[in-house]
Amino acid sequence: MKDFERVVRDHRDTMFALGIGSGSLRGYAGLNAVLDCLRFLRDHVDFLFCGCSSPLITSESSKIVDGILFNHGHPKHLRWITNFLRRDVIKVAYAPSLILPSEFEKDLLIACAVVSCNDSLLREFKYDVDFSDLDFERVIIERKLFDRVPTEIEMFRDFLIDRFAIAGDFDSFVSRLREILK
Repeated sequence: MKDFERVVRDHRDTMFALGIGSGSLRGYAGLNAVLDCLRFLRDHVDFLFCGCSSPLITSESSKIVDGILFNHGHPKHLRWITNFLRRDVIKVAYAPSLILPSEFEKDLLIACAVVSCNDSLLREFKYDVDFSDLDFERVIIERKLFDRVPTEIEMFRDFLIDRFAIAGDFDSFVSRLREILK
């Protein structure tokens, strides 16, 4: 933290973004590590945002931060997750995004599979998909080396793009953005 304090002091006139994560910590240990870091940062930065995709981190971090970066690209997911805010904060949605068709569609599918690994969201919306057992490092390597995506991801293509991406032809892309902005 001393290094962080020095960077803030030496570059006070510079705006920068800092991303934090729980690393290998999971469950409450990971949550508490992130929240402790946010509390520390609160006293050192002008604007503090937290990326969230599940109810508990959304609820707890919204007590501390100025804004939440929601890792959701579907309007009904956003309506659901914003119910967990403890106070009004700046709300930003982001998700895997791409105008289709594109040579990067396989990358989009992998990104969608990654963001779909959210137990509380899967339970809430009764989605019957679970990619959490996939070795995503292997998936990415195979995509780069062999230009392939696992069939278990490919077979859910339309579902993944619809629920976890801001994607489609130009008109569909713009339409989804407009829905999210509501």
